[in-house]
Amino acid sequence: NRNGETAAWVKCKEFRFYPPKENEPSGDILKFVSIAFQDNGRTYDYLCNISGIQIGDKVIVPGYDGEKEVEVKDIFEKHESELGLPLERYKKVIRKA
Repeated sequence: NRNGETAAWVKCKEFRFYPPKENEPSGDILKFVSIAFQDNGRTYDYLCNISGIQIGDKVIVPGYDGEKEVEVKDIFEKHESELGLPLERYKKVIRKA
């Protein structure tokens, strides 16, 4: 009942509810690196269009007070539809150190 009105009525021996289908990822596949500005500190994800980057490499990224040299902690890829922020909000790796 919804507001005193019957929304649906079903008479059957068995019925099933299925969860909604998850959307297939879409958009471009983007490469990211996770970096930390301090040892054992919080990690941040940066877009990385530079080929040949590996975990442990040093890269230059924009920081609050200029360019910083940091170590790559992780590398991963995501579809554009899977991003937690709008694409333009992600900072980019400037170059390999």
